[in-house]
Amino acid sequence: MNDLLVVTDENLASAVLENDRPVVLAIGAHWCPDCVRAEPFFMQFAQRFADKAVFARCNSDESPKVKEQFKVVHIPTMVVVKNGKEMDRIVEVKTPGELLAWIQKNL
Repeated sequence: MNDLLVVTDENLASAVLENDRPVVLAIGAHWCPDCVRAEPFFMQFAQRFADKAVFARCNSDESPKVKEQFKVVHIPTMVVVKNGKEMDRIVEVKTPGELLAWIQKNL
């Protein structure tokens, strides 16, 4: 996950909420099988759409305030934030095609 911005409780405001560019934030955990499965295609789309948005990730276990801010119940949860506001989310993404369509719709 080298090109992804890492979001924590400490940098949530500056990294996501105050960012001038749209942010696609993946909230998950290392122990979550669905998160691990989604990671490779999230990375692929992060590279593909790097000119249109900032792609970021957050460990929900290490950043409870981020989890609370976005009212995350299930992981992975991916949100698009523009101008400090959540525009859309996808929860427990299953396929690369599903994630791609969601990203394209929101960017």
